[in-house]
Amino acid sequence: MVIVKQKVILMKTLGQKLKAARLEKNLTLQEVSKKAGLSVNYLSRIENDKVNITVGTLQKLAKCYQKDPGYFLNDSPSTGVRFIRRQERHSLGLDRGAELQVLLADDAQKLEVLLIDLEPGNESAPITSPGEKFIVVTKGVVTVVIEGEEYNLEEGDSLRFDSSNEHYWKNKTDQSASFLMIATPPRY
Repeated sequence: MVIVKQKVILMKTLGQKLKAARLEKNLTLQEVSKKAGLSVNYLSRIENDKVNITVGTLQKLAKCYQKDPGYFLNDSPSTGVRFIRRQERHSLGLDRGAELQVLLADDAQKLEVLLIDLEPGNESAPITSPGEKFIVVTKGVVTVVIEGEEYNLEEGDSLRFDSSNEHYWKNKTDQSASFLMIATPPRY
């Protein structure tokens, strides 16, 4: 749900959007299962919002439906104002033991805001993307590695960098950690 200038607009869930994209392409669950390498049961549970999916799964499905992954996470009211309640955030599991919550992403806008939770000992895969990223640690200690150089950020510390440089983050401690990441242009 998004509240815009005192109006309440109900938005489709991630599962509803994925199902609509599948039907738009006239694909059955069995056909998507073969293309994406996912079970029919799992696809049904995704479409009915019974499970959270990983970024990798979203990317596979987006490829099947010939859409950008961000399409499924974005609700684009035309007024330029976005209000998203905590319980309405899209949450994606990362493949390496972390959770990513999309706080704001919109293809029509120039940035995305993500909240990333890292359990002890977990790290992301190395990535590169066009644009810039800004990180601020909200809990614990996060190590960000950019082109092989480590930056240890404690709660309240921030870091800005050119995201075309290979980078990843990790939690080398025995305590959970969280950070807010602002990226431009939007990726998810």
